[in-house]
Amino acid sequence: MSFHEEPRQIRRLTVRTRLNTGRLRLVYVPSKLIVHGNATATASNIAASETLFRAGIACNLLSQILLCGWPLALYDLLKGSTSGTPRSCWIDCVIDPDSVAE
Repeated sequence: MSFHEEPRQIRRLTVRTRLNTGRLRLVYVPSKLIVHGNATATASNIAASETLFRAGIACNLLSQILLCGWPLALYDLLKGSTSGTPRSCWIDCVIDPDSVAE
């Protein structure tokens, strides 16, 4: 493995991890725990499967930590282009991170 392939593999692993944690925290956990229109049933589901609830929180935290790496990956990708582009991407990602996630 050369020096330039390692960051690419790290970015790929980061993206895959972020996608998998996103699926878990956005699709699976809410479908198993949340009962729409019934707060009592939702609370009892959370109490019954506390591990799943905590796993959802952990996945959310991990996903947010990995999201912090996106501006750095964009900077690394665009640093060879014009001088103002990487800086403006960094500023865009910090100000509006949802634009990067979508």
